[in-house]
Formats: sequence, C-alpha cells, structure tokens
Amino acid sequence: MIDEWGLPPGRMIPPHTHAREDECSFVLEGELTCYVGGEVVVAPAGSYVVKPRAVPHAFYNAGTKTVRIMEILTPGGRFEGYFDEYEEIVSGALDEDERRKARAGLGERHGITWHDALIPEVGARFGIEGRGDG
Repeated sequence: MIDEWGLPPGRMIPPHTHAREDECSFVLEGELTCYVGGEVVVAPAGSYVVKPRAVPHAFYNAGTKTVRIMEILTPGGRFEGYFDEYEEIVSGALDEDERRKARAGLGERHGITWHDALIPEVGARFGIEGRGDG
C-alpha cells in the first residue's frame, strides 16, 4: 500500500509496532525525525527511513511547516483506510483517554500495537516533553 500524508509542525506519532507490515517513509517535503528501534534518525526531503515490522518506531515534525511523506507498507491490502481513521481520532473532540482507547481499537484491527510506556523516552530523544499526540 502507498499513501501520501502530512505531519503538522510539532506533532508526534507515538511509538508503535506493526505485526504484519514493513514500512518505509519517503520524505517529499520538510524534515522528519524518526525513532526506530532505539535510534533517532533525521530524514530530510529526498531521503527515506525503513521501519521493519515488530520494531518500535515513532515520528516527529520539529520544523515549522508540514512534512509531506509517502508511506509504503508491504505487504499491502490490509491497511487501506487506516490513515483516514487515525486522522479522525486525533483531530476529533476526544479527551486524551478516549483518544488512546480509540487509537488502540483502530490499531488492533490493523495489527498495530501502541507502546505508550516508551513515550517519555522517545519524547526526550526528540527533544520534546514526553507526550503522544495520537
């Protein structure tokens, strides 16, 4: 599956793993900061970051403009609609607990496990106060 999406400035996608898919993020515009298996990688436009299945990873936009990303997940076929549903959850009027529960349910349907216990560590590695926006 291939999808293009944007990560707004200051936004972090919390640490998670995929049970079924390997993921590759190709940065189209901006600069994406990624946590992959304990390492932090800064990927400028024109570069990519590989996130193998079962390896915890997270994203952060430290810039002032939206980062545009082309996401490639393989094998495809089971992830369609995920990004639209995720955006509805994090953009809606849910409180933090409701958002985490909704995110967990969505993740369960798509083979994703969220690792909220890693948020403080990942936030510190990104140079932000540990938090998860999603």
